[in-house]
Amino acid sequence: MTGFYPTDQVRDSARGNWIAILATMIPEMEPALKRAGKGHVACPMPGHGSKGKNFRVFKDVDQTGGAICSCGSFKEGFNVLMDYHGWDFEETKEAIGRFLQLEKVVPRKERLQARQAAERSAPKKASPEHLDSPIQHGQNIEHAAKDGFEKAVVSEATVVTDESMAEATNAQPEPKEATLADIYQNKPWMRATQEELQEQMKRNEFYQAQLKERIADSWNKALLLNSPAAEPARAYMAHRNLRIRGLNLSDHLRFEPKLQYRDEDGNLVGTFPALLAAIRDQNGELITLHRTYLTKNGKKARVPSPKKMMPVPDDLEVVGGAIRLGEVQDGVVGVAEGMETALSVFRATGLSTWSCVSSSILQGFKPPKGTKVVVNWADKDRSAAGEKAAAVLAERLESQGIALITLLPKVPIPRSAKGIDWNDVLIHQGLFGFPRRDFLMSMIRTAGNGGECRVVG
Repeated sequence: MTGFYPTDQVRDSARGNWIAILATMIPEMEPALKRAGKGHVACPMPGHGSKGKNFRVFKDVDQTGGAICSCGSFKEGFNVLMDYHGWDFEETKEAIGRFLQLEKVVPRKERLQARQAAERSAPKKASPEHLDSPIQHGQNIEHAAKDGFEKAVVSEATVVTDESMAEATNAQPEPKEATLADIYQNKPWMRATQEELQEQMKRNEFYQAQLKERIADSWNKALLLNSPAAEPARAYMAHRNLRIRGLNLSDHLRFEPKLQYRDEDGNLVGTFPALLAAIRDQNGELITLHRTYLTKNGKKARVPSPKKMMPVPDDLEVVGGAIRLGEVQDGVVGVAEGMETALSVFRATGLSTWSCVSSSILQGFKPPKGTKVVVNWADKDRSAAGEKAAAVLAERLESQGIALITLLPKVPIPRSAKGIDWNDVLIHQGLFGFPRRDFLMSMIRTAGNGGECRVVG
């Protein structure tokens, strides 16, 4: 009998044990799990391609198994295991159920078939004459031998040989499979991490209760970009060859003269000027803020991660959101990963382009109602993360009847770089590195009429 592990049973049993599951099935994830809730590590996923610390597990990883990286977002542990091992859902569920030593459910029909097969293969009962032993009736064995019972008694005797004795002596019991308790005992850091995460969750509940208010307060206190004090933000734009004239960005980009920067362990590093960008959902509601820390002369601040996103409230979802840099034009909107890329496109083509911040958020982009065509100005990465995100986005939009045009830079990736984006094109090639506007509009019209999805580059 084979049987199966019920999905709900596997999910319920995995909840609260995902640290042990992931650490055992993907040993390369141990560094990330040990830093759960603290920061990023090198990505353990195959085919990630880029260097640096881009991968982290969620704070509730022991409950969900979730993680995120620049190469993709993994909502739960099932997704992590499927991506790492190349398994489908059923294979993943089987592996988890076996690891947790759960009992399989065997369908009634299969149980009946197994019972019938066992009955067919069972040895037949001995005939009555063989059962009618002289011992049963208390007869004298010597006399019984004369009556023909000797052969039956001898034939049922067990013959013990040197070979059989050796086999019995050398027989070894099968090794006992390690239990979940054994795994926790052998790796004390797992329990310690679980306890630490539980404490973090308690602190997070208090933090989450005030998070929406903190996000709104930070946004409302920030300055408009035309404020005299916002010179570092304007200088940053100039360094990237960006122009924002003609764009009403007061609801989307602002400036904070002194914003605290904390490292991944929560330690205060200092205060810096910062460019704030509002990430909004499909309906235009504020989700959270993206921060670019700057120096006073408009360069990126010398901190480990000059670009950071504020936490997302638990009841909101950042995937699908975007920084709205302009308005939808006749049912057409552009999208890109970085804010600088999006503003580069606007300067070169006049097409309003929204920033999705990362490839993992971009692939879940939700266009506003009335959108007919989305133009994706994708990054060209050695890891092909931008192209993979474009493929996922194309499949999603196509099912909604929305056409997607993906444009990749034609220039090769520099040897020392991990990728190239459209802001790099603007800086090094100027406006001539972009498609001509008439060519772009022709593609948009064709896509809008046919609802097609295509990649150019």
